[in-house]
Amino acid sequence: LEVSKRLGFGASVFISPLLVALLGIVFERFLLRRFYSADPILSLLVTFGLALVVEQFIRMVWGAAPLAASMPAALKGSVIAGDFLFSKYRLLLLAIVFVVMTAIWLLLHKTAFGRVVRAGVQRPDMVAVLGIRLAPYMTAIVMLGVGTAALGGVVFSATALGHPPGPEASGRPGGIGSSRSRRCWSGSPARGRRAGARMAARRRRRTGGM
Repeated sequence: LEVSKRLGFGASVFISPLLVALLGIVFERFLLRRFYSADPILSLLVTFGLALVVEQFIRMVWGAAPLAASMPAALKGSVIAGDFLFSKYRLLLLAIVFVVMTAIWLLLHKTAFGRVVRAGVQRPDMVAVLGIRLAPYMTAIVMLGVGTAALGGVVFSATALGHPPGPEASGRPGGIGSSRSRRCWSGSPARGRRAGARMAARRRRRTGGM
């Protein structure tokens, strides 16, 4: 949100994931790497504990009050396709998800990098015998994961008020499923009502006024 306020929404989409990915390097190298050879549950606990620490740090710096992010004017409003009404921004989110998921799948299944990562997860000892150092690959995977999460946070922040991370982020005012979130998804409420009235009149004409 801070990057979006200072540099604009477009810049925040690119800068925020990069900044978080750099933090991921520090997290992986100095904390997570110590638990690669230990019980996997320890890595899970470390990640969960760090998330709680970051959550409290965010509350200390920015407070617990919701933070609003502005949606680009060009992406506001809705598109009517037949009997359906779609938010322009929602269509953009679907396109971003499709592109990101496709890119990650191609990276892991169609490149030498992905083959080393998949082999390193299943048989790290065999990869080491081949003379391949897994540490840089694991760092890159952590960067990819946290950077993708940051990208999701940036693009979703324009659809609802931003809350500090926590279980209360959904089902609360401004969260997923709230009336405020639905209004943001559909663009202008007045435009949505007018479009709904037009679609209802179109259905009545098709059914002969029944």
